Amino acid sequence: RQRQMCIRDSITPVVALDASQYVHGLAVAGGVDLVPASVFIHRDVRVGEGEGEVRLSGDAFGAGGRIGVLFKPPSISGLALGFAWRSSVPLRFKGKGDFDVREGTPRSALPPDGTVSTMIILPHSASLGALYEPGSGLSVEVDVDWFHWSSFDELVIELPDGSLSR
Repeated sequence: RQRQMCIRDSITPVVALDASQYVHGLAVAGGVDLVPASVFIHRDVRVGEGEGEVRLSGDAFGAGGRIGVLFKPPSISGLALGFAWRSSVPLRFKGKGDFDVREGTPRSALPPDGTVSTMIILPHSASLGALYEPGSGLSVEVDVDWFHWSSFDELVIELPDGSLSR
């Protein structure tokens, strides 16, 4: 049995600039990502020949940034090209760990209950898009999104006794 839940919000104040006076059809924007997050993990674990269960929960707050560029070429009516980049966001979770064993399994086989922590870095990402509106209310859009998830290798949790769980 395993249950996991991560709740992540993003509060993003943004400032945009119409740069058409420098390059006709150009707009740029930048902002700060404020990211509160909570995580809950509940799973059964094997402990030697016995079984136990682990419940971990924690909260974190991280910050990052983003930029965006929009270009509407004046020579091609109805075309819009956009690019957006979002930085990575480090989240240092700290919370509680509850480790229980089932009947017949020695309690000493699991770490003590107490404070747990981990660090998760949400990867940076980029998006590229094009929109064409030929008229008559029709829009055609193509987007490509890239996330640097390969930067997320493993989740290491510091347990209440100071040991690391990988």
